[in-house]
Amino acid sequence: MNLENIFKKFVLLQFIIFIFAILFLIFFENENLIELQDSLNLDSFLNQYDQFNILIILFLIMHLVSLYMIYKFNRLGRTLYLLSFLFFLILSLIDGNIVMSSIMYSLDYIDAVFTGVILTLIYLSPLKGKFDKSIN
Repeated sequence: MNLENIFKKFVLLQFIIFIFAILFLIFFENENLIELQDSLNLDSFLNQYDQFNILIILFLIMHLVSLYMIYKFNRLGRTLYLLSFLFFLILSLIDGNIVMSSIMYSLDYIDAVFTGVILTLIYLSPLKGKFDKSIN
């Protein structure tokens, strides 16, 4: 199996995990955990701004678009993927306490591993040449 196929499988797996996590949050997340997180973050910096949820949704869309673009080896997709990763990293640092179920924790952990693999492949492997050759 060549490196390009491995890369594409990691991108697809990350997309599947992303969709599964969103569906799990919408339909199966424990109400007690949501209430606990809300009570822990009443004075959180981000809870003071109602428009912040719109910004998060835009970045989630940007992340999905960047996954498609890096799957197609688009140079702009590589930059968008890195920017969405950095946004969510900064968000996790300033968001306050996070309470999640064991399933969500596991999905988050797997997603972090896949993100590391994808970033390594698009910036440090021979695949970076495919992105440099692409036309935006």
